[in-house]
Amino acid sequence: MKRLWIVLALAALSPACKRSGGDGTHGSASEHALREMTVDELSRMIEGGERVAVFDANGRPRYEEGHIPGARYVGHDPVTAAVLPEDRATKLVFYCYNER
Repeated sequence: MKRLWIVLALAALSPACKRSGGDGTHGSASEHALREMTVDELSRMIEGGERVAVFDANGRPRYEEGHIPGARYVGHDPVTAAVLPEDRATKLVFYCYNER
């Protein structure tokens, strides 16, 4: 079955990421949990005007072949702060194609 995996990455921009315990940790695992979403959910977010930044984590050929409109290519490279939106309330969505 072919699937498009979409992960909503809220933790990267949440205020909890700024907290640091005395042990060097940055919040609990549950605060940084990622979740999967469907293409329909993402579509509703975009159509509803939610602040969302979409990143395509496929290889360059697949991105060039077709991607979600407005998605920014990040491939398999590490994502740096330079490619993230300045508005920290923006939800980050990373997706890639998986044939499993």
